[in-house]
Amino acid sequence: MADYSTFEKQADNSRIAASKLIINPADGTHTVMNLPKYAFVTRVWIEITDASAAGTLSIGFTGDGAAADTDGFMDTTACDITSLGLLSSDIDAQPGSYGKWFNTASGQITITTSSANDGTYQIFAEYYVLH
Repeated sequence: MADYSTFEKQADNSRIAASKLIINPADGTHTVMNLPKYAFVTRVWIEITDASAAGTLSIGFTGDGAAADTDGFMDTTACDITSLGLLSSDIDAQPGSYGKWFNTASGQITITTSSANDGTYQIFAEYYVLH
């Protein structure tokens, strides 16, 4: 019988990272945070401190040897940047909303904007690094 009860990797603490303040971003996809290999992202937030009149924004990821997913953490509906406030990925149902493990290679958290050049945002991510 195989024994799977031992740990291969463990994390000793959680980390929260914050992006730079994103002011009036140009349309397109932008890297806002770099993550090391073996990072396990548990949640992502967006803080909207100056709402956009009519723009859209989604939060995704790239790297880890996989195809980029521009709304992997939060889609444009969950990231309602036309209202002020703090929004969490756990209100969404995207593939990475409840977690993403960068086990193949390092990765990046990205935002993709459209007509969002009149707002101010900051992205936060909670993650563990498994050693």
